[in-house]
Amino acid sequence: LNQVDTDKIVEAIKLAEAGTSAEIRIHVSKQKTKDPVKDAALQFIKLGMAKTEARNGVLIFVAPTSQNYAVYADEGIFKICPQKEWDEMAQALGAEFREKHFTEGLVAAIRLAGVMLKSHFPFQHGDKNELDDSISHD
Repeated sequence: LNQVDTDKIVEAIKLAEAGTSAEIRIHVSKQKTKDPVKDAALQFIKLGMAKTEARNGVLIFVAPTSQNYAVYADEGIFKICPQKEWDEMAQALGAEFREKHFTEGLVAAIRLAGVMLKSHFPFQHGDKNELDDSISHD
């Protein structure tokens, strides 16, 4: 967490969410994980992301200690957005991380998520920010 520019990441989340009714969060875990998708799903629930009105939250879960990450989408998104798009985003994130471009990787993933979500969940008049935009961590 100390190797990322938190302000740039939070600003990227705000910009991405400005075009969509969906919610994007970043979680950085200090714990080792063998199954980042399972741990992302657990963290998704802990963060209250399954309680959004349209069930359209996306969590980018990063576990630097074990060098794992996952992109986890709620059921409203999973039904509409093809898994291939999320896999490509995760691969791009991994490529940036391998180059030690942590902030850049997260910002690029957030931007890509925002573009994908905007096409399926465009911003509607009256939409409100349902979740905190800050980076969470344990």
